[in-house]
Amino acid sequence: MNPTSARSKFGIFGIINHAMKTLLVSCLMAICLWSCGAPPAKTTIATKETEQAHPTDFLKVNFEVRKNLLGKKIVEGEVINTGKNLGYSSVTLRISCTKDGDETNTEYTVSEAIPPGGKANFSYKPDGNPQQVKVSIASATAE
Repeated sequence: MNPTSARSKFGIFGIINHAMKTLLVSCLMAICLWSCGAPPAKTTIATKETEQAHPTDFLKVNFEVRKNLLGKKIVEGEVINTGKNLGYSSVTLRISCTKDGDETNTEYTVSEAIPPGGKANFSYKPDGNPQQVKVSIASATAE
């Protein structure tokens, strides 16, 4: 079979098919070269030492402010231990209340220990009836 008969058999589609294959191979080679130059992704795995040294990095607080039947505000929520190795006790929350531009900070200690992956509920009644309330983790002791 001579070359002209193959070209005439596939016509323009044979030429396009060859061009597409060449383009695909070129793109794949370029992607491989670019990916070889990139450094490997780093992953951080928390160790017991890291969790013990930085307990506030592994504790998260979710809360909401609601009114009771007397119209007084109550802060209720949960503290979640996102660590996998250590539990925490003596978790102290910093509760900031703002009313009429004056801010008061109170420290509230959660009574129960929080195991790895666990959570503990809390409820706090601020003095007065604050307009704004913020809650954050102040400190904790690793077990």
